[in-house]
Amino acid sequence: MPRYKTRMSLAIARPVRASGWVILCGVLLCCAACFGHSSAKTPAKGPLVAPAGTQVPGLGLAFDLSYDPATDNVVPGYRILTVGITNRSMKVVELKPLGDYWSVTDSHGHSHPAILNLRQKDGAVWSQLPPRLKTLIEYPLYVDLGETRAIDLIFPDSVKLAGFREVVFESVALEQAVRIYARETTN
Repeated sequence: MPRYKTRMSLAIARPVRASGWVILCGVLLCCAACFGHSSAKTPAKGPLVAPAGTQVPGLGLAFDLSYDPATDNVVPGYRILTVGITNRSMKVVELKPLGDYWSVTDSHGHSHPAILNLRQKDGAVWSQLPPRLKTLIEYPLYVDLGETRAIDLIFPDSVKLAGFREVVFESVALEQAVRIYARETTN
C-alpha cells in the first residue's frame, strides 16, 4: 500500500459529522417521499359539469336528456327520464348497475335518486311488464366506442320530472361524477 493517500481515499476514510440540520432535512425528505403522494390522502375529484347535448370536457362522453310525459305510467306507478350517452372516447365505458348512482334535481331544487334495477326494487311491477319493455328499460352494462346508448332512469310517480334542472351521474368505473344541466325547460 502506498504511503501517500489520495483525496478520494481520505474522503472515504474520514468519518463525516452531520449537523442537526442535515439530519432533520434528511428525515423530512424521507417523510415527504413516503407520505407526500399517497393516493389515499388525495381529495376526491369534483364533478364535471356540462349542459345537455354537449361533450363533457376530459371524458370523451356526450350526454343528452329527454323527458316525455307520454311515458308516465308506461311502467305502472313510475316515470321515465331518458339519458342518451354518446361515447367519443377511445375506450369502452363500463356501466355498473350495482355501483353507479343517478339522480335528478326537480324544478324545486330537490334531488331524487333514480331506480336502476326495477326488478330488485319492485318485483311485483317488474313481473307484470312485457318482455320487450323489460329489455328496453334494463340498465345497460357498457357503451361501446362511437355508440350512443339510451338509459332509462326510473323514478316513482311522486317525483315530478317536468321542468327538471339537472341530472347527476356518479360512475364507479370512471371514478367521476358528472352534472348534466338541462338546456331548456322540458314539459
